[in-house]
Amino acid sequence: MNQAIAIMPESIEDPRVAPVAKEVTTLTDQVDTFEVGNANDYEHGAGMLMTIKALSKDVESKRKKITQPLDQAKREVMDLFRPLTDALSNAERKVKQRLVAWKSEQDQIARENQRKADERARKERDRLQKQADEADEKGRGGRAEILRDRAATTIAVAPPTAAPKVAGISTRPVWKFEIVDASKVPDQYKTVDEKKIGGVVRALKGDTDIPGVRVWQESTMAARSA
Repeated sequence: MNQAIAIMPESIEDPRVAPVAKEVTTLTDQVDTFEVGNANDYEHGAGMLMTIKALSKDVESKRKKITQPLDQAKREVMDLFRPLTDALSNAERKVKQRLVAWKSEQDQIARENQRKADERARKERDRLQKQADEADEKGRGGRAEILRDRAATTIAVAPPTAAPKVAGISTRPVWKFEIVDASKVPDQYKTVDEKKIGGVVRALKGDTDIPGVRVWQESTMAARSA
């Protein structure tokens, strides 16, 4: 079942496009009822195609008469503000780079401080545990229990990081990657280059021989304007 081609009422009533809109409406009404049953119908359809192409050019021409001045005005506005937006974007990038670099350095320092604090806490727990074992050997069970409790509650306390928390500013981890050996990347992460295959198929046509690719021919139609 063919679907009717509708044109918005605004296009028909707007004086800038009303004349050609009527032509398009008439043509689309004809297309809605058009069927091909014989050679004459086929020739008639070919004529309709040429008319469609001609009307399309006319519509595009009228559209450009309206949009080209607008496009030019927009380009001029964009060119006017581009130096400012580019300068601000560049300034933002530089500040972010420097903030991130400094914070990354501080985070590294904080991790190293935490590692040292963890190591100190571990050694302290080991020392207390050793003293508790020695107290047990001497029959001082109460003393040993106290020492083990102290060992269990000994935790690492690292100095605070130097990077302050600033309202409106936040950082988040961004995971990145690089390909170090493409031959080892699993197939599910590889994309078939359909554009390249299409170029080969158009060049070799039926002689194309690419494993995993089926090649066939379909008909398409081109039409000149009347």
